[in-house]
Order: sequence, then C-alpha cells, then structure tokens
Amino acid sequence: MLSWTMVRRGFGSLSAMALLVGLIAALPAPAGAASRPGAALLAWRVRQTPNQTVPNGVLLADSCARARACIAVGDRAGGTGPFVALAEAWNGTSWRLLAAPTPAGASFAQLVSVSCSAANACTAVGSYAPSFGRDIPLAERWNGSRWKIQAAPRPAGAAPARLLSVSCSSPSACTAVGTYVLLGPRDIPFAEAWNGARWKILPVPSPAAANSADLTGISCRPANVCTAVGAYTNRSFTSLTLAERWNGTRWRIQATPNRAGAAGSGLSEVSCSSARACTAAGSSSISGSERTLAEAWNGTRWRIQATPNPAGATSSGLSAVSCSSAGACTAVGADFAERWNGTRWTLQVTPNPGHAVLGGVSCPSRSTCIAVGRHQDGLSILTLAEAWNGTSWRIQDTPNPAGTFGSVLRDVSCTSDSACTAVGFYNRSPFGPPTPVAEAWNGTRWSIQAVPSPPGALASELSAVSCTSASACTAVGGYNAGFDVTLAFAERWDGSRWTVQAMPSPSTTFAEPVGVSCTSATACTAVGGYDNSAHTTLAFAEAWNGTSWSIQLVPSPAGALDSFLRSVSCTSANACTAVGDQGTLTSSGLPLAERWNGTSWSIQAIPSLSVNTTQLFGVSCSSADACTAIGYHRDNNGIALPLAEAWDGTSWSIQATPNPSGTHGMFLNGVSCSAPNACIAVGSTGDERLPIVAERWNGTSWGVQAMALPVGATSADVHAVSCVRPDSCTAVGEYSRGSGTSLTLAETTF
Repeated sequence: MLSWTMVRRGFGSLSAMALLVGLIAALPAPAGAASRPGAALLAWRVRQTPNQTVPNGVLLADSCARARACIAVGDRAGGTGPFVALAEAWNGTSWRLLAAPTPAGASFAQLVSVSCSAANACTAVGSYAPSFGRDIPLAERWNGSRWKIQAAPRPAGAAPARLLSVSCSSPSACTAVGTYVLLGPRDIPFAEAWNGARWKILPVPSPAAANSADLTGISCRPANVCTAVGAYTNRSFTSLTLAERWNGTRWRIQATPNRAGAAGSGLSEVSCSSARACTAAGSSSISGSERTLAEAWNGTRWRIQATPNPAGATSSGLSAVSCSSAGACTAVGADFAERWNGTRWTLQVTPNPGHAVLGGVSCPSRSTCIAVGRHQDGLSILTLAEAWNGTSWRIQDTPNPAGTFGSVLRDVSCTSDSACTAVGFYNRSPFGPPTPVAEAWNGTRWSIQAVPSPPGALASELSAVSCTSASACTAVGGYNAGFDVTLAFAERWDGSRWTVQAMPSPSTTFAEPVGVSCTSATACTAVGGYDNSAHTTLAFAEAWNGTSWSIQLVPSPAGALDSFLRSVSCTSANACTAVGDQGTLTSSGLPLAERWNGTSWSIQAIPSLSVNTTQLFGVSCSSADACTAIGYHRDNNGIALPLAEAWDGTSWSIQATPNPSGTHGMFLNGVSCSAPNACIAVGSTGDERLPIVAERWNGTSWGVQAMALPVGATSADVHAVSCVRPDSCTAVGEYSRGSGTSLTLAETTF
C-alpha cells in the first residue's frame, strides 16, 4: 500500500504552519477503486502556511498580433484616484505589466479596447475624467517599448464622451467608435480615425427613430471598410440592434434583425475576417432573462445565428467575439465561451476561478484564442486571462499591479527519501514578473533555495529538473529576453548554490526546453520546442557533456505541421527516450516519440487512441527496454481521458488506464517508474470532488488512487512525480483556495 503524505511550503509565518501541523485530511478512494488492481486506501497529513494577497485589477479587452504577442488593457485602483489605466503583455510564456500612462490630473482613467496591427504597434482607447470634470476620449499608442498618450478630440458640445472600441488595419490606419451625450440626455454615436499623425472625428448617423444610440464595437478589414455595431432605443424605449458600415468616405446604417419575442436586443462587439464576412455578438432579453445573440454579415445582409446558452444560467449574453476566418469564431460571455465552426455555435467549457467575467477575446489563429476579464476573491478583484489551444481553455497566470504573489512547482527529482529538488517559478514581489524558484526536501521539510535569473532576463521560469545526487541537479526553462522573445536557459546545483549555464537557443524568438534527464553530472539531455523563421514550432534537443550545452538535430515526423517534445528519460548517455506531440492536417494532436542512440535521434512508431487530440506529457524509463509514457486523449465527445503507453524495447503499446469514477475526464501530467512493474502517474481531473489523482502500475494493470487536498483548497493540479522506490514517491504542483493565487504543493508516499 502507498501512503501519500502531503507537505506544502509557502511564504508566510512559521507560527501559522505550526498551528496546522498534525491536521489530518482523509479522502475516500474513488468509487470502485478498492476493487481495482494496484489501488489502495490513502491517509494524509497536511501542513500549510498562508500566502499573502493584495490584489486588484480588471482586464477588459485584448488583441493578439500573433499567438505569442498579445496586449491586454483595462483599469486598476490607483494610489491617488479611483482607477488608472492598466496594460499587460503576453509573450507566449507569461504575462507582464506595462507602464500605461494616465493623463495628468485625471481622477479616473480606463482603457476598454485595444487593437494590434503588429507586435510593436497597438492602439488602446477608453476615457478619462479630469478632477470634477466630464469623461474625455482617451487614446494611447504602444510602439513595442512604451505607451504614449495621443490627443483624441471630443465632439463639440459633448458632455461626456467615451471611446468604446478600436480597430487598426495598419500602424497608420485606426478607427475608433464611441458615444457622447448631449443635454437631454441623449446618447449619440461618433467615430474617430487615426491617419498616422492625428485623430479626426468622423460624422456617424443615428437611426431615424432613435431616441438614443451607442456604438460599442468595430472591426476594419480591409483598411477602408469598417463595420461598427451597438444598439439604439426607439421612441418606445425598446432596445434594438444597430450596425453601421464605413466605406472609406461615409458611414451608412445597415438593416439588422432582432430576435422574435425579445423585449430588447443589442450587439456588443463585431469581428470581420473580410469585407464580406463579419460576426457580431450580443444579447437579447427574453422573459426577463438575458440570452446570447449572434448575427452574421455575408456581404449582403445580416442574419441571426442560433446560439446555445449555458444550462441553468439566468443571464448569458455575449460580450466579445473574434474570428480568424469566416468558419472559425470564438465568442465569450460572463463565464463561458462559444465556438463557431462555419456551421453552428457550440458551448465550450471554460475554467472558473470564482465569480469570473470574460470581457474580451482575440483569436490570431483557428487554434489560439486569448480571453481576458476579471474574477473575484472576497472583496478583491483580480485580472483573469484564459487561453484556447484548439482543444480546451486553460487559465493563465496574470499579474495584478497592487500585487498577488504565489508559487508553482513544475517538476521534481528525488535521489533518496531525504533528497528531493523541485523547481518552478514565483512572483518576486506584488509587481514582479515570474522568477525561477527551487525548493529542497531534506527528509523533514522543504526549504527555498536561491536561484539566479539569466542575465538580462525580464522574466524567467524553470520547467524541469533532474538530479543524479543530492549535490548534482540540472534544471532547464525559458526566460523573456524582450517583447515576444523567449530563450532557453539552464541552471546547475552543486550542493551549495545554483548557477546559470550558457545554453544555445535554436531560435531568436522562441525556444524553451521543458524536459531534462541526467544520467551523470556530465551527461544531461534537455528537450522542448522552438519557432523557426516561418513561425512553426518544432521539437529540439540539447546535450550537456559536463562542459557545455550543444544542440542536437531532431527529425520531424513526415506530414507534421508542428512538433514539441515535452519530456525525456535517459538510462545512459547513449539511450534516451523523448515524448510529446505533433500536429497534422487531419489532427490537432498526435503522440510523438523519439529515441537517442548515442549518435542521432530517430522517430519511433507510437499508436494513438484518438484522431481528435492525443498528447504525451511525461516519460520514464527504468531501462533502455522499459519505458512508460503518459498523457491524455479525447474521445468523440471531447472528454479528456488518461493515456499510458509502454515501450518494451521493440514497440510501443497502449495500456488500459481507468478514469476515476464520477469525474468528467482526466489528464496524466507526470510519471516515474522505479522498476518495469512499478510506475506512478499523477494527474488532474478538474472535478471539485477529486481534482488530483494518482495511478499506479503494478506490472499488470493501472489502478486509481486518490490524492489529498490542502485545507481550504478549491482547486489543485499536480505536474510531476519522482519515485526512488515503489513505495517512495514525491509529487509536486500547485493549488488555490479560490483566490486565483497559486500556492506550492508537494505530496509524498513516505
């Protein structure tokens, strides 16, 4: 029987930890687990320390010039005023804060929309208010290095005036729309155009029967063709949909339908993939409830598309939409997303950290979308970003200017019961970017080790670690060397300190190793992915010979559009197995396995359970002829199911892996085999009742084992596991108490 004992190390008072020592949390095994081979009842001991949180911030909109170059904007609580402008940048690895200026003397400033025509050319709009004044249009420009406020005119007599949406087709061609108020009061739409030198107001008509009208979304493609959407109220004060078209010379109102039986309807945002293909998202009020609404423009007319609503939701309007093509659109609502495949809209599951609201979405490709918004932790408002990878939505860590800091452990390596090293990242301060972290287990407790960042790094994190002894560990990861630039780095532990090792990058824009395996202090292999000149992600490997790292040639599978190696296991300097995934024209993900024989890497045939998506996240070899790889695959209903495959020295074969009873799917993230008949794999289900699970291989079958949750945890994830014996394993990851702040997590079986 395995007995997992959980140990957690956090930033907080030791006295708080002492008060919690000895708490016992017993979780039952999943239904039916006791009857499965390899399953066992588990006892848990929990030790915790609190983590400080001082957060605030809201992201309202984002724009991605490409998958690894996004800008998000919004507002945050300021030191002297209620709200000031907020901006953050995504480089494919992490979000970082940007210094967004607020106009001098402003008591309020907010950026509500952003559009990037290139990674170094973004325009954000919103409004600000001087002390005791009315709202004034606000426009700011990002040049890749800094934000600069632009003079944006206000319509004559306007009090107040706000810009609500912007679309840029080039650095010198942007159009923004908004609303201003005249005495009455009465909302009137207006537009402004940027020609590379200044903003100029464009007259915009209101519907003849309008009592009030607002334009809240705009999309321009090509440069001289823009579509703006919103809503207007008629003389009976009924809200109706509104769309207007700019042809390069003037605005013209387009006829838009309204849902039958609705008490009111409005459009929030629009996205055009061409002049003849636009999709607008919004909501309708039906029987006192807000319901999703989507309309499509085909170059001739607008028509309503059928859209689902989340089951049981009383309010489910769509707030934003982004289309990478006419057949690929994503729309988001308060805490859900919907996907258009060219034929119909379907609901997507989005993770919810608690009281979440998604307000903006940007899709630079069919398989990549970034949605931003906010979520609530008690009285605190936290920024929120979620990413769609073509298969599922996942929450991304986003910084909050007033400061949340937390830690995540990504990988662990143990050489004995009393010698483990775990690595990951943490936020150095409330305003700080990700910084590498390492923690050591001495058989009694975890302690933090000082880890340097690579020279010139703006942000960095460690993804994997491998130790050959308590005084010899190698860790690898990626660091941000500038906007949209991520490079590889390695660090070495000599028993006293960590030092950065020079590691060549096969790319000048993106190269990140995420797996490493060492068989001696002078023999390590690291694997990962890099972007070539065509912005295609390809697998790579590097070798450490005791003196320097060198890049190894890794072949790409025939027909693969992209490839990535996520884990590697070496039994000698001349025998390594690496696994990951590849994308093809017919599948978004197929398993990938490659073998190093001391001279070259070669592709191994490996079966797949699904043509939908299959990914391998971890591999462990107890000998050159005995390896186990784990990950997940999706069934025909899109449910993620655990996957394990075994190498016997000749071929790979799929092993049956149980899915925990009562859960809706499971990912296996890490695996460790101390013998061919003794492997432990750890993963996550996403189920609140049983979010983290271990599976044990006894040489014949896999059996499910429950893992404990820390006191107060609302979610958890385990990323990696290391076993020195069949009954001595350590797993690491993270958990949250619903605040959105990640706390380090470690569990042991000894």
